Amino acid sequence: MATVTTYSGTPANSCRIGDDATRTYSAQQFTATADGTLTSLNFYMRLTDGTPTDGVTVQIWSDDGSDSPNALISGATQNIAQASIVDGGNSWSTSENTNVTFSSPPTLVNGTKYWAVMFRQGAIDAVNYNNMWTTDPSSYAGGVWKVSTLGVLWTTVDRDQTYEITITES
Repeated sequence: MATVTTYSGTPANSCRIGDDATRTYSAQQFTATADGTLTSLNFYMRLTDGTPTDGVTVQIWSDDGSDSPNALISGATQNIAQASIVDGGNSWSTSENTNVTFSSPPTLVNGTKYWAVMFRQGAIDAVNYNNMWTTDPSSYAGGVWKVSTLGVLWTTVDRDQTYEITITES
């Protein structure tokens, strides 16, 4: 197994998921470190603000060749119910993560760039939303973090989201 970790050290900041129209989609680029299937993806939430009842959707997208998300990889979608999201509060601990396993695990190619894309399942809500841990500034050399309104035009953010991606080698 190979693991891709998109952060180093202790995350110092967070990004809001679905609290306003400028951050409808959040995407962290990563580079596969082995040929194989994406077995699991762990992400770390900082805290839940308010009381969101909707969950988040996590997808794996291909890269467009210009360091932006291109398209959803077939079958690489997993919906996470709000009750299944682990809230790490305001303290960082790697034991406080939400594990995602894909029903149809996507096949990854060593050295190829992909995107872990996350968005909330419900409507934008400025009071009830989740925060995802990020590094500040960017610390992962294998990719960048971008946000988008509609999943089409992407804006780079000088941080990285905190994912651990496990690849079962083929």
